[in-house]
Amino acid sequence: RSSGEGRASGACRGPAAGEGGAAGWCCAALMAGAVPSVWELWLGGVLPPEAVWLAPSFVFYSVAQVVTFIPCYAWVRIAWPGAKDPWALADTIVSLAVFPLLAYSAISHCWQTHETVDRRWRGLTPEGHLHMTLYLTRQILHLPVQWMQKMPKKHLMMMSMHHVLSIICYANGLLTGRMQFWGCLDGCCEMSTIFLNNLYMCKEASWKGKELKEYVPASLYALNGFLLWMSFLVFRLALFPFWLYHWYRDIHDFPGTWERSSFIERYVYPCVTLLLLVLSIIWFVPVTRGFIKALKGISGDTNGKSREKPGKAE
Repeated sequence: RSSGEGRASGACRGPAAGEGGAAGWCCAALMAGAVPSVWELWLGGVLPPEAVWLAPSFVFYSVAQVVTFIPCYAWVRIAWPGAKDPWALADTIVSLAVFPLLAYSAISHCWQTHETVDRRWRGLTPEGHLHMTLYLTRQILHLPVQWMQKMPKKHLMMMSMHHVLSIICYANGLLTGRMQFWGCLDGCCEMSTIFLNNLYMCKEASWKGKELKEYVPASLYALNGFLLWMSFLVFRLALFPFWLYHWYRDIHDFPGTWERSSFIERYVYPCVTLLLLVLSIIWFVPVTRGFIKALKGISGDTNGKSREKPGKAE
């Protein structure tokens, strides 16, 4: 094995600083080379005993999200009986808490494991486990919820395909303990979703017959639009090409990474990232239009105030 991509035992000699005991089961399995990929499991392999340790956190995050969503949906029905899409609004309220946690855990894991190829392909941290498990359960639970939301059928099918592929990739990463850096690097794109959720809340929620954005200063609303636009640019349009380039460099410079990867890791991971890039390019158009509209709103408010001043003086 080449020195760069080499020693799995070096990466898993014991939980390094920041990794904690939560990943110990997977480290031991990696040292023994005993954890098969999801693809191998589907071909008739036996579920590794180490995967049993994933069950408590999987159940915890699933129950936590369900228990949170139910009262949020009930609250939407009571507080906003005329809401156009109560399922989407309740989902957004839950997302206000979920996506900052997803973004933080993804960035934190990537920061801790980016330095060496061994850490990128086999590094484990508590933050990575948090991100992978929370995102996986989120996608599984969100599949039926989005079918209750009002959205164009084409968009619904596209999002359902995205969810299914994400479930496959994240489940593989959790079960094998491999390439969690790459999963979390893709997960950093959820930074943009934080500002998108703010935008949706301002438009869909109301108070005393007015949309929430009517109570938000135009400058603050435009700032959120700017942050959404910038986060799309940095955490999507720049991030996904960065992912593809560095993933290619790793498999080119350290062939052992490719040789020890499964079908999903070789082909599905990069294809999903490429799909995310294409979707982000498509979505960037309405995001840019919305940002420009918000800027015009600030300009309109400023002009309106300047016209009001002479009248008040008179």
